Amino acid sequence: AHEAQSRFTSDASHELRTPLAVMQTEIEVALRNKDTDKEQFKSTLASNLEEIARLRILSDQLLALTHVDSEALNKESFSISKATKKRTAELEKQYKVKIREEIKPNIVFNGDEHLIMEVLTILISNAVQYSRDSPAIGVELSKGRSSINLRVTDNGIGIKAEEIETIFERFYRGSNGNSQKPGHGLGLALAREIAHKSGGELAVKSKVGVGSTFTLSLPKA
Repeated sequence: AHEAQSRFTSDASHELRTPLAVMQTEIEVALRNKDTDKEQFKSTLASNLEEIARLRILSDQLLALTHVDSEALNKESFSISKATKKRTAELEKQYKVKIREEIKPNIVFNGDEHLIMEVLTILISNAVQYSRDSPAIGVELSKGRSSINLRVTDNGIGIKAEEIETIFERFYRGSNGNSQKPGHGLGLALAREIAHKSGGELAVKSKVGVGSTFTLSLPKA
């Protein structure tokens, strides 16, 4: 546990240090160059804003992981059907993509609505990020004999078989071109932590070049 914590702290420090170093270098160059004009300063500020956005996402995910690790979830009964439909519509607008829906009505879950919707946000965000030029993303909510199943499918680059489990490790970035994508490798780790804390499981089936299906299985009341 101590080694895992030390590794996590080291990885987090590295992820924080990288955007800070980029910002520092860009600002120093702009200030040292006496010929820097207004447009160059604007370009530097725009680049800094991008790094700040990355830092904000990282800090939010680190805080969420800490919250999930150390505290009991706020469990209340809520309509996961309505919550899923609402969040999917919000993400459609945010990412400017059409998401195919198969959401069964009147499904209720006893859990932390905010965190369950955070899992959906992470999965759809990843689907958009790793999809090809014409994203085909689907969200399905159904109820089985013993579980509520929330699935997100995509037609993305897929995940290699040997990486199926390691993609859920904190700060892990996949080798199938994923390392070129923006992010910190915390989203899926956070999603699985939330699933486990909620009494459920997060699993994935994937084929390279075809796409992936992530399934969040939650216990029925």
